Amino acid sequence: MTQLNNKYLLDDDYYKKVFNKFPEAVIILDKEKIIECNNLSLNLFEYSNKGDLVGKNFYDLLYYDEKIDESTAKDFKKIIKDKKSFRWLLKKANGNSFLAEVSFVKESGNFLNVFVRDVSKESEMFDLLTQKEEEYTNFFRHNNAIMLLVDPRNNKIVDANKSACEYYGYSKKELLKLKTDDINVLSKENLNKEIKKVKSGEKRAYGLKNKLSNGEIRDVKAFIEPIKINEKVLLHTIVYDVTEELDIKRKYKFLTDNDSLTKLYNKDFFINELDKRIKKNEKVSILLIDIDGFSKINDNLGHIVGDLILKEISIRLKKYKDVFDVISRFGGDEFILLYESVNIREIFEISKRILDLFNKPFIIDKHRIYLSASIGLSLYPYHGLNSSFLIKNAETAMYKAKDCKEDKIILYDKNFNSELWEQFTIENKLRNSIEKDELYIKYQPVVSTKTGKVIGAEALLRWESEEMGFIPPDKFIPIAESSGMIYKIGNWVLKNACIQNRKWIDQGFNPIFMAVNISSKQLEQLDFPDIVINILKETKLSSKFLELEITESVCAKNFDRIIKNLNKLKKLGIKISMDDFGTGYSSLNKLKELNINKLKIDKSFLMDIKKIENTKIITAIISMAKSLGVDIVAEGVETNEHLHFLKGKMCDMLQGYFFSKPVSDTTFEKLLSKKYI
Repeated sequence: MTQLNNKYLLDDDYYKKVFNKFPEAVIILDKEKIIECNNLSLNLFEYSNKGDLVGKNFYDLLYYDEKIDESTAKDFKKIIKDKKSFRWLLKKANGNSFLAEVSFVKESGNFLNVFVRDVSKESEMFDLLTQKEEEYTNFFRHNNAIMLLVDPRNNKIVDANKSACEYYGYSKKELLKLKTDDINVLSKENLNKEIKKVKSGEKRAYGLKNKLSNGEIRDVKAFIEPIKINEKVLLHTIVYDVTEELDIKRKYKFLTDNDSLTKLYNKDFFINELDKRIKKNEKVSILLIDIDGFSKINDNLGHIVGDLILKEISIRLKKYKDVFDVISRFGGDEFILLYESVNIREIFEISKRILDLFNKPFIIDKHRIYLSASIGLSLYPYHGLNSSFLIKNAETAMYKAKDCKEDKIILYDKNFNSELWEQFTIENKLRNSIEKDELYIKYQPVVSTKTGKVIGAEALLRWESEEMGFIPPDKFIPIAESSGMIYKIGNWVLKNACIQNRKWIDQGFNPIFMAVNISSKQLEQLDFPDIVINILKETKLSSKFLELEITESVCAKNFDRIIKNLNKLKKLGIKISMDDFGTGYSSLNKLKELNINKLKIDKSFLMDIKKIENTKIITAIISMAKSLGVDIVAEGVETNEHLHFLKGKMCDMLQGYFFSKPVSDTTFEKLLSKKYI
């Protein structure tokens, strides 16, 4: 049992019930320290409270005349490593010893399940085999334990006590006509191998499946000892029915190995299996699957619907149980698969088939839900020499796949790590950028083609990190959005831009509009209009001097909520501008719904004005804007050719390096009275 299982499963009522009703004493070790035990353990070792046993070193339970030294401890560790079970004298709370059969089940990490059974009475039984035949006969006939005498030469049952007859459902006469082959489901070949081990003294016990007279199959554990009677060697067999015990063990193992929701293998089982393959140096592949946008299902439809979808996904994945060595739920909405090949073509083909499982909608409580998934791949030994690195690298590739619009299957590349490290460093430093006064705003003028004067400014965020130097906006703004820092940073920009515009007005300059870029994540906030209103009140700036710039990406996310927020802002007199127009995917219909005041032509169209296609696009955008009654701004104006072309097309406003690059507030003041055209 792994730490994860111990931490969570032992808090589970069903698991606790199985654990405490287990028919054997069970102790859980972390290295040599006892961290958990069931009720039978307390009874067996005669401790009154769990606290008296938990916390002890397992060596404290071993019976030795002297204290265990380092050499003995090493011997004991070797026994654990080499054998699944052995017999040992253990010590009770009062110091008395008893003979026990100890079995170990190794889990991942340092954790061990230890099963302990008192075999003192069984040992006493076998001791009697060396005594007089008459005493043995009385012992055999009248014992409640199921006992058989078997002739090893032909596997014939030569004697059986009353308990054996009752158990197998035969009269003694009927039972003595049978061979062990007749009651054992185990193949004759395997049975003979086991009996040879018993004869040689190599083994005293083994598990079997026995068939009763009514045809019922039962799990049994048989303890066998050679005995000489009338100069003939026979096998004295004591049989214990362990059917219920094994059923509980199987349930116990299922709980530790499987995910409680989907019934797929869990994360710990997957890691154990991967570790086994690595130990054998087998070439294997890992497919890490993540469901795109799954959090929205839980947020909008509830966790019950989300759980039902995860169950349905697991059912679909099980169709490939013969293809993959292990199919596991890794946690949350992630699944991880183990494939016994590193053939790239094969892996991509099977990955595409996995993605095809999501083409069919999930129908849950009358909801038709369409989902997509992203898959990250890593291969052993090429992408890591242990399970931790392989899984981490598959996860890195998966996140890369999530950023792709089409290729949703990505094989890990070592270059991802440097890219991720840079993103991590930027995110870490960005968190304190406001407090460390590292953020600042530059302003670029917007010029009227009619007057030739500055009528507006665009506030452009910049970041000069004390440790990393200047970080371009296209690097840190996406990270601010994905990390959620955009809310705090966006509000800071909006407030400081409004403060600056109010300052210029107070200094006597002609009022201009201040354009501030707004993230779609900010617009999705229910209280965003209230945030803007409070900033305007605090800075004492009139709403008619504020313009919010959005991009076409707003059309793809929570569009209805964004429309409501934009309508509230427009009623306040705030202008709405669409930045980088022509590079996104907004339709005319959505453009109309947004009810914007201004379109900004992306500068990429002016980069090569000599291309007929570019001039046609610019002309079409200006014509469309005029027909909609929307103002038009051209970005990226850098030459006289740009200026004359745009003036000829009746473009309303211009912005670009031809007039000024983004500058500080003090430098910008000098531009406010300047005439450019």
